[in-house]
Amino acid sequence: MVSATAVAVEGTAEMAAALAVGLGDGFVVRPAGRYVAVAHPALGLAAVVPSDDETQAMAAAAELTALAASVGVTYPSMHFAVSATVVRPPWVVRAASMDVDILSAMAKASATRPPFDAPSMAKVVAALSQQPVLDLPNGNAALVTAGLPAAPAQINPSLLRMIEKCVERSLGGQGAWVYGVEVDASDIAGTGFMLPALLIAAAEKWTIPVVASKGQGGFLVRLSPDSNAILGYRVSGLEVSSPLLVFLPIVNLIRRSRVGGEFSLDGTVEVFARFLRANDLDSGAIADVDVRVATSG
Repeated sequence: MVSATAVAVEGTAEMAAALAVGLGDGFVVRPAGRYVAVAHPALGLAAVVPSDDETQAMAAAAELTALAASVGVTYPSMHFAVSATVVRPPWVVRAASMDVDILSAMAKASATRPPFDAPSMAKVVAALSQQPVLDLPNGNAALVTAGLPAAPAQINPSLLRMIEKCVERSLGGQGAWVYGVEVDASDIAGTGFMLPALLIAAAEKWTIPVVASKGQGGFLVRLSPDSNAILGYRVSGLEVSSPLLVFLPIVNLIRRSRVGGEFSLDGTVEVFARFLRANDLDSGAIADVDVRVATSG
């Protein structure tokens, strides 16, 4: 005999997988026992239950709201129930189009609901995953996964391509150097190469976009330990409130790394090493980065 709890958990896992695909870039979707937690840096939080019982959905939202409060995030979660037959907008949505209905309802409600942001989302996602979240300057955050199964990558391939283009244009056709080894734009923007250091260092220096956005915006970086990555960590997720607010600090960082007619990223790696040490993370790979870069290709 299968217990009711087992059925609910299986249902939420399937629903989470479907919603993750349907909602797409920018959303983090996690099964959380009897409900699915949905988070977006601009649209906020929502709890979705695999039944048409709105009372259950409201209870799930209360649980998600309490979880957020436990990590210092005050934000009332929205609630959604899913039905194959009954539709009561906006709270009971159609199973066949639940992603569209939920996205539409969250987008409409965001204009009148409290503000949400990437650092707040990072804290809630970390609580759901029982993973540490680290604050970065200027409204950014880094979520470090360790000892747990890796979550599905939350990186838009187009965003990665645009980051590489930004780096390429900033270099102006020249190469850059890391401890005496030349690297190109694809290396610098590589998720398992220099991108972890690039994003962490950029977060310390992004005065220009902060001023331009009147202090609003930010990005969430997910770092995962990887023995094959040059710096010991890879970027496994990147959520941005606006692409511009990650492009500008990267361009600024690259341009400021020009020393004596050449681009040197030694300082960027050193910033990343300090970040790891400050948060009691393994920085052993950094000391050997010149050897790893030289032998990586």
